[in-house]
Amino acid sequence: MRIVSVKWLLLLPLTLALVACDRSPTAKFRPGDKVRTIMESEGVVCLRTRLFRDDVYFITVSGPRLVEDWHYSDWNGWSCSGWRLTRTFKYSLETYDSGPYDAADLRLVSK
Repeated sequence: MRIVSVKWLLLLPLTLALVACDRSPTAKFRPGDKVRTIMESEGVVCLRTRLFRDDVYFITVSGPRLVEDWHYSDWNGWSCSGWRLTRTFKYSLETYDSGPYDAADLRLVSK
């Protein structure tokens, strides 16, 4: 009984010392902050996660973005087969999530 309690008395301070040594830096941005990316698109931070040691941010961007639009074209000029499937792009005005971004890729616009 005494050996078990001595082990616990040695193991407990060691465990607390290892856990208390986490000196990770504070996050640069918080969810809800308005930021601008290096590509000059503005958005709101929706998610911050820490993978290993670095903070990774995902932002919600509202504005136009190119979306693939598959449709049938009128006439295939290369052969007499008629219809063909082509890929075009159109602009979508819906909000979308973009990321992951590093803290160096974002600048704070307002809180």
